[in-house]
Order: sequence, then structure tokens, then C-alpha cells
Amino acid sequence: MTGIRFALERSRGTNATPVRSAIAGAVLAVTVLVMTVTFGASLNALVSHPSLYGWNWDYSILSSFDGAENLPSHQIATFLSQDKDVRAWSACTSRKANSTVRG
Repeated sequence: MTGIRFALERSRGTNATPVRSAIAGAVLAVTVLVMTVTFGASLNALVSHPSLYGWNWDYSILSSFDGAENLPSHQIATFLSQDKDVRAWSACTSRKANSTVRG
């Protein structure tokens, strides 16, 4: 106990050392380190398992993002239905809406 008391005791004059701020800095550094390692491990687990963030399929076929160049649905359906390696599939298409703003 005496060693801890001497380590934490405030000194005055020319021998003064910032003991409490050094301890607070060390505690903060260890806390940030633990939080960083925890966040990194959680992010690694999330990225390693796409189903955890909603990506519950293996592959995606995209032709464009705005729907202007959709793939022919009947050809894609035939192709995927005949493939023996495809167990199940689903489709989502979109159409580009023509709209004008008058003002």
C-alpha cells in the first residue's frame, strides 16, 4: 500500500509530476485500444458473413442501376431454370419512369 500511496501522492515544487493526468491518459489509451479491437472484431465478423447485413444470396446479375437496360426476363428465367447448379432464384426489375416537371 505504501508504494501505491507514494506513486499517487502529489508533490510540490521542482519535483512535481503530473501523476493523475498520466494515469488518466493511460486509462484512456487502454480503453480506446479495447474499443478498437472490439469494433474491428465485430466488423470482421459482419463482413465475413454477408447474411448478417441482409445479403442473403450468393450472386447478383445487374445490367444497370437505373433500370434503363434491364435484362430480358424470359431469357434469364429460362437460363436460371435450366442450370443444375441453381437451386432457387428470384427476380427484381425496375422501369425508368418518364416524368417532366413544369414550372
